[in-house]
Amino acid sequence: IFKEQRLEEVEFLKWLIANNGEQISISFEDKPFLQDELSEFLLNTTERLPTALIACGPTMLNADVRLSVVKCLEQGLCVDYYEEELLW
Repeated sequence: IFKEQRLEEVEFLKWLIANNGEQISISFEDKPFLQDELSEFLLNTTERLPTALIACGPTMLNADVRLSVVKCLEQGLCVDYYEEELLW
C-alpha cells in the first residue's frame, strides 16, 4: 500500500508541475528557510495583488511565516495573515 500511495503522490506532483509550473517550486532537499523564501516569492510575483497567507503548524513554522509577512508589508505588499497553531 505504501508503494502504491507513493506512486500516486509522484504522479500528482508531476501533474501539478506540468499544469502550474511557473507558480510552483518543489524541493526534496533541505527544509526551506521560510522567512526568506516565502517573502522573496511574494515580492517577485509580477502581479502584486493582495494576498492572504494561512499558517497552521508548530510554533516555529508560524513564526517563520509571520516574519515573511512582515518583510512583505515593509515592501508595500498587501498581505493578510491568519494563523492557527498546531498543538499535539
